[in-house]
Amino acid sequence: MSIRLLQIKKNGFTLLELLVGMALFIVIIAIIISVFLSLIRSQKQHIDAQNMVDNSRFTLEKISRAVRQGMIQSADGSVLNLCHPTLGYTVGCSCGAGKCLEYTLSGNRIMETSGDAGGNPVTASLTASNVSIFSLLFQGNGIGTGDGLQQKVTISIVARPSATVTKPELTFQVAVSPRRLEI
Repeated sequence: MSIRLLQIKKNGFTLLELLVGMALFIVIIAIIISVFLSLIRSQKQHIDAQNMVDNSRFTLEKISRAVRQGMIQSADGSVLNLCHPTLGYTVGCSCGAGKCLEYTLSGNRIMETSGDAGGNPVTASLTASNVSIFSLLFQGNGIGTGDGLQQKVTISIVARPSATVTKPELTFQVAVSPRRLEI
């Protein structure tokens, strides 16, 4: 009798080879998912920062336009009062023939007090809810009569996106003069 050895044909993988392959696959997928989630988080932070920059620039431009079209009544610290020919409120306004506009910092939002159709003061936020304003500063020059200086106000805003606590704050600054020359 002859003993025949059974020959095992190796057409597949052993259990150990399958386990090692699956472990490597899981590690690679975990690394890819981690990188992908990091990129998504980074993109969201960049979008938040860009929205904050856009909203802060819009707010500065709106205030600057009002200053250019009106006259500065007072600019002290975080409050700017303007006499404006067409925008603003008349009830309780000391601008004579003009209308009053006021810009202030309330909480973490920049507020504009203008007027409704009846001339009553109406306050609305200029900054979006996803932007936190930490500082609003108005520094006036030449405000008043007889000092020989053209009116000018320097507006400074320190802002940061509301959604992120770790993002650095950005400072925006602009100097604006009314178009009417009153020396």
